[in-house]
Amino acid sequence: MVRSALLDHWDDGGWRVLQFSGVHGGGGAGARPVFVVFALDATACADTVPEPAVRVGIVDADTGEPLPFPPPADPAPAPPRPGGALGPGRT
Repeated sequence: MVRSALLDHWDDGGWRVLQFSGVHGGGGAGARPVFVVFALDATACADTVPEPAVRVGIVDADTGEPLPFPPPADPAPAPPRPGGALGPGRT
């Protein structure tokens, strides 16, 4: 999903925000450019983390709309049709 090095970073309300570019929806026809944003709790350390210290969000690069994370799974490949592929011993 992430396809770049760090593009931008800033601090906001106790969070360190890191922005990367990426692709949402795999590499197929439905793929679209996005920004992947990680927010790191600036006050967290290994001994004091009561809840997740890292959060992630995905934003459509063209519209600015948030997208679901994790992205929907790619559809499963269609099962083989009877008689379609030749199995062992078939010619």
